[in-house]
Amino acid sequence: MGIANGIRKQAKKIAIGERHTSAWAQSLKEAAEELPPPPLHRLEKDGLDVSMAWAIIGIFGILFLAAVYLMSLILIPITLAVVVGMILGMAAEKLSRMGVPRLANAFILSSSVALVIFLLINSLADPLMTLANEGPAFAEQNHQPRHALSGAHHMAAYHAGDIQKRVDVDRCAARKHWQRAARGDK
Repeated sequence: MGIANGIRKQAKKIAIGERHTSAWAQSLKEAAEELPPPPLHRLEKDGLDVSMAWAIIGIFGILFLAAVYLMSLILIPITLAVVVGMILGMAAEKLSRMGVPRLANAFILSSSVALVIFLLINSLADPLMTLANEGPAFAEQNHQPRHALSGAHHMAAYHAGDIQKRVDVDRCAARKHWQRAARGDK
């Protein structure tokens, strides 16, 4: 109690302005008041200083992005877990306010997450299998050169879905183009 009272009295004296200073402190205060104010110099920066500052910022930005890229294997699941945890936390709070017990709350939310994952995998399985089966043929057909004259025939064959027709149309258009070029027709 004695220390607390002493601190309170000291605080009151400081607030009122009754605090007495020693002679040594008073002489230092007077000497500091007699000194002229320090000159204010504005640091002039030329274009090289500004560009150097931006270069350093850019280097650290690139290093930060490289670190994020290298850590993406770890950061993506952690970020996903935090986001899902926040969303499920809000849902758990709302269910708790409605009077649902914690065990039932956990069962409901974990079952709903498992159901969403199952439905997502189920809906993506067929398109991924189609892509895996037809992907090499699609990539091979897209590596063939295209010609400007094959536009309408190419689109018609593409919509018909016959790959061989597309190749034949491209060859025919290329042949016609070179024949015209050889004759000098435009």
